[in-house]
Amino acid sequence: MSGSRRVLLSLLVIVLTAGFHPGRAQGQVAKPVDAVIATLEKALQKDRKNPELWTTLGVAYVSKGRTEEAQRAFLRAVGIKPDHFGARYNLGVFYADQGRTAEAIEQYRKAVAIRPQDPEAHNNLGVLLWREGDYNGALRHYENAMSLRPNYSQALYNAGVIYFTKAQYDRAIGLWRRVRDLEPRSALVHYSLAVAHGFNAQFDEAMAAYHRVAELDPANHEVHTNLGYLYEKKGRVPEALAEYDRALALKADDIRSLSARARLLRELGRLPEALREYEALVRLNPEDAESFRLIGHIRFLQGELDGAIDALKQAIGLRPDYPQLHYDLSLVYRKKGLEDEAAQEYSVYRLKSFSFELSSEYAPE
Repeated sequence: MSGSRRVLLSLLVIVLTAGFHPGRAQGQVAKPVDAVIATLEKALQKDRKNPELWTTLGVAYVSKGRTEEAQRAFLRAVGIKPDHFGARYNLGVFYADQGRTAEAIEQYRKAVAIRPQDPEAHNNLGVLLWREGDYNGALRHYENAMSLRPNYSQALYNAGVIYFTKAQYDRAIGLWRRVRDLEPRSALVHYSLAVAHGFNAQFDEAMAAYHRVAELDPANHEVHTNLGYLYEKKGRVPEALAEYDRALALKADDIRSLSARARLLRELGRLPEALREYEALVRLNPEDAESFRLIGHIRFLQGELDGAIDALKQAIGLRPDYPQLHYDLSLVYRKKGLEDEAAQEYSVYRLKSFSFELSSEYAPE
């Protein structure tokens, strides 16, 4: 599938059919682009009102990065023949590539009206409508594309994105399975299936799909992070840790994997290991107040009271509105025998929380 890109756990990527319709000047395809441009410009000196030549010249200009000239060529073509499909379609591609979505939609609508049997035009119009939030309009055009070409992978995939967005996971899975059967080596499709199965609480199927992605895309660290989450859901802690380790071996500064591994190690009581992970997290993100809080918690449990105080003060500096931090610090001061400081922090906690209920991971004496 063209445009294959990684899919995050909760975000899917929609695929836009790439490329321009080249027009009918087939004899020029094998020539270098500069030679094609020279040939077309010479031909247009003799026939200035040929929309095919202007359209093909516009495509050639695009390939050389000559965007202003490309736009003028496409507009010249539609000015000569307003119902020229290739000119309208290519102008739509051009505007979409420039980020001019409204103008691209207008051109694709005109292209579809001229040639309603063109599946690529329907798919691309669907993509742009999806980006504008018109999911129903997008789905109609994907369905048109699929009816015109039943095995059109991109339209099938993109329709699945719509159903996923609507939380209709069974329908998304059905479409993506069809794409998987058409393109069994597409890591994107297997990843999308894994995400959908996960949202559909089909964890075994999600794990199988993620394992397939790992085979197809061994450098994808996100796969291992997501597998770790799934193994945790199934209570398979050693496998979860192993997956987080694999993710971090691929990307040592991956915050999601570090956070997940640190949390799991802390829950298992493996505090020195968890502490190393939280310290790595605050090195990567010095604004991470929660990790500083947990560093303080672990140091408290290990009897490193000065280190706990330092970490909690760091957290308070980042999150002065977080009442729990003041309560936690009051416990450390009390443990250290600093009753005045403990009372002061506890008063701040009560003032900020407006509550006398205490809840903390710290175990008061």
